[in-house]
Amino acid sequence: MYEIDTRSALPVYAQIKRQIRLRIAMGDLATDERLPSIRELASVLRVNPNTIAKVYGQLENEGVLESRRGSGFFVAAAADRLQEERYDLLESITADYVARAIGLGVDPGLVVSTVSRALGKGGEPDCSG
Repeated sequence: MYEIDTRSALPVYAQIKRQIRLRIAMGDLATDERLPSIRELASVLRVNPNTIAKVYGQLENEGVLESRRGSGFFVAAAADRLQEERYDLLESITADYVARAIGLGVDPGLVVSTVSRALGKGGEPDCSG
């Protein structure tokens, strides 16, 4: 379901938020699908319920989720935003990857060649830098 990486520089609420957006973009969560209650998800992830409430609230403000009084939070009609969600997630994942690579002291050129190789478009990375 959802996972928290305690070693990540990304705050817990941002990790959860990213994962919900990713599941929507990938089609794992469909329009009108109910999400776990705040208490349920907080219990499973072992986080404060206020953290989940913050995530759900932000996603609601962004139009990704909608709350229904007495019923919980549901995926908003997101089909028309799917491509935008994918692009936003790609940007976020890429920024995280680049920050981690640079944090390791990796040359930016090596980062680019590694991504190219992973996509099957380039040769071996040049590790001489």
